[in-house]
Amino acid sequence: MNILLTGTGNLLEGSAVWSPLKPHTLEHTDLNMWTRVFMSPDDLDPKTDMIVWVVSLEELIARSASFKCNDAGSGSDSVESEITLQLNPLRTFLGVSRKTRVVVAWSWNEAYSSIQYSRSVPFLERADRIWESQLRELQADHENLFLLPLRPHFAREGLAKCYDVRNYYVGYCRFSFKGLKMIADVISNLVYRFEQAPKKVLVLDCDNTLWGGVIGEDGLQGIVLGEDGVGRAYKDFQKGIRELAEQGILVALSSKNNEDDVWEVFDKHPEMLLKRSDIVAHRINWQEKANGIQEIAEELGLGIDSFVFWDDNHLEREKVRVVLPEVTVPDVSDEVFDWYTTLLGMKEFHKFVVTEEDRKKVSQYRSRAMFHTEKKTATDLSGFMRSLELEPSLLPISPPLLARCEQLCVKTNQFNLSLRRYDAATISKLSADPDCLVYLGHMKDRFGDHGNVSLVIVREYAENKLAFIDTFLMSCRILGRHFEAWLLEQLRRMVVTKAIRYLVAEYIPAARNQMVLDFFRAYGFSEVNGDAEINGKPLRELKTTPESRLYQLDLEIAKIPNLEHFRDED
Repeated sequence: MNILLTGTGNLLEGSAVWSPLKPHTLEHTDLNMWTRVFMSPDDLDPKTDMIVWVVSLEELIARSASFKCNDAGSGSDSVESEITLQLNPLRTFLGVSRKTRVVVAWSWNEAYSSIQYSRSVPFLERADRIWESQLRELQADHENLFLLPLRPHFAREGLAKCYDVRNYYVGYCRFSFKGLKMIADVISNLVYRFEQAPKKVLVLDCDNTLWGGVIGEDGLQGIVLGEDGVGRAYKDFQKGIRELAEQGILVALSSKNNEDDVWEVFDKHPEMLLKRSDIVAHRINWQEKANGIQEIAEELGLGIDSFVFWDDNHLEREKVRVVLPEVTVPDVSDEVFDWYTTLLGMKEFHKFVVTEEDRKKVSQYRSRAMFHTEKKTATDLSGFMRSLELEPSLLPISPPLLARCEQLCVKTNQFNLSLRRYDAATISKLSADPDCLVYLGHMKDRFGDHGNVSLVIVREYAENKLAFIDTFLMSCRILGRHFEAWLLEQLRRMVVTKAIRYLVAEYIPAARNQMVLDFFRAYGFSEVNGDAEINGKPLRELKTTPESRLYQLDLEIAKIPNLEHFRDED
């Protein structure tokens, strides 16, 4: 990623404090050149992916004598006007650039006494409230704007340690090296999320992880779990697990234990916060835990790299690291008192937005497990599929759905033809294009409401009687229901009304989307030479990467299979 760093003061270009961003290309502007960056977007290097604006409010906002008085409301209008003026260059940039991400990171440091604070709010704290309020309003209209208030991060280390008066007077940098390093760290966390999808599954051990002690030896009354001391720490850890589950993280167990003993704790211990219904999958036996994790991944249909494994035992953690290097295995503290904050602080789980779809994940994946269990035992597969009472639908894109569209683009790896990682702003722009068809696919059946599980983006070239499938993806939890057949049929119906004969899809091969080739074979697509033309349209213009492959479907002769499973397609 190419990152441009600018600020209201000196950010010590070349310092080792920026090492967390070393894997990326980091460029600094000259001192106080942030205005030019935002006011001259045409001068920006087109390769720039992200601009980081580091702001010291004391540098940016002139102190107003009236605003500094004890009346918290006095002078607010003048400072609000000044902040509006200072943010106008950013507004200008965001108005013309919706692709380049902009991160605003800010802080302030003001000397004040407890005597003054007891009856009034410091000048910069009041200014900070107005500053953040205006930025949040701006953020609501711009998906590419990200905000990082730095003081909460500085507070963990101590504000005094994050500032350095000597640095300011000698080098016009208000921050200490520790403060700059923390700024680099929080920016690095953002970049991590931009480039990698959040983890989906938390796999847990049981003994000395969910409770203190060994259930098989200590018995139900002997394990440590309760309202006091260490027992309270284990209970709070369970509380953290449930908080993650409410955000859509799937919780599973991989434990060397007697299964009946474990469920006895879940069912009968009065201090257990986690319930059976919180667990989407489990492997409780005497096999290696890595084997259990692999089986859980297969059961849920998720990539092993979307898993996090938490175990108190160093040896068990190391064995999983060796056997399954794709799994994230945190170094767990020996002190259970640290676990709650450590768990909730893991960047691997954090999302920019928690959607309603996320909150339904537990029930949806449990439904998936029930679906596959019944399917395996069904003697009449066709009858089983008809019994599902499938209810598919297409939803046109609206602002409330953009976050889910972006999630699907970022997270879906298996059934994903092109692996394009569009953000919400790009999807919104595509949906407004009259030559594009952009829809979310929704699915319900007798196992439940699976939510919005597919995204389709098609660009029409009516003059060439051609439609290009830009994006065609489905969540893995809906696989096996032939939803792809119904989606393809809906596309066919929409484009043939415009005399379009050919569907062309771009396949960008990767390690995990090989199943797409089976889709092409099953539904009648044939590979086509990228140097060919269709009705005057050079197909090479549709290829976005040299390694991609193009597949064509002739809609005049196509016979789309598996539609008999949908009642309205008979």
